[in-house]
Amino acid sequence: SQGNKWISGQTQFQPNIPVSLVLEGTVHGKYSPILLDQLSLKLGSCPQTPSCGFEDGNCNWVQKGEIKWVKGTGISTQGLGITPDHDHTTKSNVGHFLYVDPRDNLGKTAILQYTALQNSTKCLNFWYTSVNNDGFLQVREKYIDGIGNNITESMWEKPRYSLPSWQMAQVNLEAQPDIQGYKIQIYASVGTLNTSVMAIDDVEILEGSCPPFDHCSFERDTCGYGNWINDNFDWIRFSASDESDFDGPPLDITLDSTEGHSFIAPLGGHKIDDTATFMTSLIPKQYRCLVFWYNFWDSSDLVELSVRYMTGGAEDMTLLQIREGPNHQWSIAVVDLLDNGWS
Repeated sequence: SQGNKWISGQTQFQPNIPVSLVLEGTVHGKYSPILLDQLSLKLGSCPQTPSCGFEDGNCNWVQKGEIKWVKGTGISTQGLGITPDHDHTTKSNVGHFLYVDPRDNLGKTAILQYTALQNSTKCLNFWYTSVNNDGFLQVREKYIDGIGNNITESMWEKPRYSLPSWQMAQVNLEAQPDIQGYKIQIYASVGTLNTSVMAIDDVEILEGSCPPFDHCSFERDTCGYGNWINDNFDWIRFSASDESDFDGPPLDITLDSTEGHSFIAPLGGHKIDDTATFMTSLIPKQYRCLVFWYNFWDSSDLVELSVRYMTGGAEDMTLLQIREGPNHQWSIAVVDLLDNGWS
């Protein structure tokens, strides 16, 4: 199973005569729908390896720099304090990620480089974690301009704050005039501590600009919101039109449709005081207000929903707390944010 999310796919074909393509879905075992959307044909070759979870190789990302990014798992580096204890793809201690080993490498750089053959705007999406690390993590774009100059531009840099979880980064890579293609670099510098953590996982390159940071309808995916690994159960992307083992609102708030999606925490089968917690990525400090809709659908007892503000892994303040019984209506919540996010 690929889970309840949209996944990008592609295939290369080279017909000598006009052809018709056949897309066939086969059910094995319990019924589950197979959904397709946004089919497109492109001239020339497919883009190389748009997504990589590092389970099988480095997916056309080439090692550069003074030291290498190292493939690891939570179990292979257990107790060393230099990697996360689980990957992002499988959320287990046997799933793979790439990390920078700080031991005896203080001040050195590790670079992953990908060559984009087509000069078009792209979105680089990846997950990273950084703990006790005073080095830096950057995304750079390298190209030769129209008059032969080698240009390197920094497109993104890790914020100085760190949260105790995998965080999503999205970086717009702009097409450049008068060039054929460009190189994308994930550039890390080791800081001053031998027990720091710097790791990346699930690197994906998408055609076109990245989606807006400040809005999520859950129609495509979960927008980088990650379930907290130490809670009791998970939030799940849900649509009433999908077959599932639990009930949710028949209509979402975005499309007002059974085909629309929401993010729900299924309460059935859990004990009193069990929690489901998800975290956003770090929010830039210019954002001062959070607005969302909520629904306590089919809850049999009193349920609590809270919004907490976290910085650097510490729970600083509870910003909103709602306690209600069963309520089948969507309600709006507006939350003032503190003025000390990252810049």
